[in-house]
Amino acid sequence: MDKLLIRFTKSRPRHTDDNGLVETKNGSVVRKNLGYAYIPQAYAELLNEYHKGFLNPYINFHRPCFFPVSVIDHRGKIKKTYPEFKNVVAQFIGQLCLMNQATTKIWG
Repeated sequence: MDKLLIRFTKSRPRHTDDNGLVETKNGSVVRKNLGYAYIPQAYAELLNEYHKGFLNPYINFHRPCFFPVSVIDHRGKIKKTYPEFKNVVAQFIGQLCLMNQATTKIWG
């Protein structure tokens, strides 16, 4: 009976994967078009062409995400807080603005 139990492991801190994001995309986009059946590898290239032609390739680009802010306490422990969420486009534009400001300060 013990063979039927599932063993859960704790993931490493600050080393996460995007499994939750992938599963939400699978449920809302991919599974609506393809269903839940097994897809043989022989059809992988054909399905890839279908995805490129008919589905939005930037589906995750506009999806809201939490971006962490790291705070180091007096003991050196890193604590991440997530004060707000943005979509990836807004975060990318913010980073570009910061880079432009930095280069303007350097080059005058």
